[in-house]
Amino acid sequence: MKMEDIRLAIFDLDMCIFDTDTQRPTVISAITRVLDMFEMPDDIRRAALSDLRKHSSPVDIVLKYDFSAAVRDAILERYRMIEVAPHARTFGDEHHIVELPIECILVTAGLPEVQYRKIAHVGIRHLFSEVHIDVIAPDGTHRGKESIFEEIMEARDLEPRQIVVLGDNPKTELGAGRNLGMYTVQTLRPGVVPWDKADQHITSFSELRALIMV
Repeated sequence: MKMEDIRLAIFDLDMCIFDTDTQRPTVISAITRVLDMFEMPDDIRRAALSDLRKHSSPVDIVLKYDFSAAVRDAILERYRMIEVAPHARTFGDEHHIVELPIECILVTAGLPEVQYRKIAHVGIRHLFSEVHIDVIAPDGTHRGKESIFEEIMEARDLEPRQIVVLGDNPKTELGAGRNLGMYTVQTLRPGVVPWDKADQHITSFSELRALIMV
């Protein structure tokens, strides 16, 4: 299915452009050291570290587990300070984004310091006209990508079906795009579970140009 009359593409960052798994060992090591500083049930510690080894971020585990305020703050502060690992990288196909004859915007969620550091490390800022970060507070409150997408759409006076949202996560960017009536394209990076409600699935950005009609 080709997507007609597309005027704007909204990209996610983690597990869409940035290969989060290449940064994961650095994050796990840092957060493990933080958890070792505090007394807590072994099963909680093991479960939190298990989640980190999968696709969860430190922000995710802070929201999921009933840590004390001291543990929560220590995890987030340490995460905020983690440098991007020298070997951290993209999936290597972001150069295809410049082939798209439409405006492209990056919308990501998390701690601003962390997200901007990753964007700078892999050198992708020039690919996007704007970068928006859905800032997640320590208590889990955040604006939400749906609200950000709606604001972007209204600022350009576009219809939902003139916008395509690209990402891996049905619970965030893909769900937000679908709720607003936008096209959704799931990037099936390694470990990403296919979502049957996405309009399209791709394994590489090289497939995008053939899908989008302007």
